[in-house]
Amino acid sequence: MDDSAQRRRLLTLTVGAVAAWGALLALGSYLGIDSQTPSRDVRRLAVMAACSGVFVGGWLLALWFRARRKR
Repeated sequence: MDDSAQRRRLLTLTVGAVAAWGALLALGSYLGIDSQTPSRDVRRLAVMAACSGVFVGGWLLALWFRARRKR
């Protein structure tokens, strides 16, 4: 496997891991295991999923701009 394919695979795995972490964080906020907060609040799930999605999307957009500028 050449160097660029390895870098692409590592980047894909890293982005996938960050996206999975965001999904787990959103699920945990939805379940609300703290006894003083209401459980199963869809708004918390939506906020956490949106924040994680914006982060990953912004990261991918920055990588796309960098690759485009290198050409």
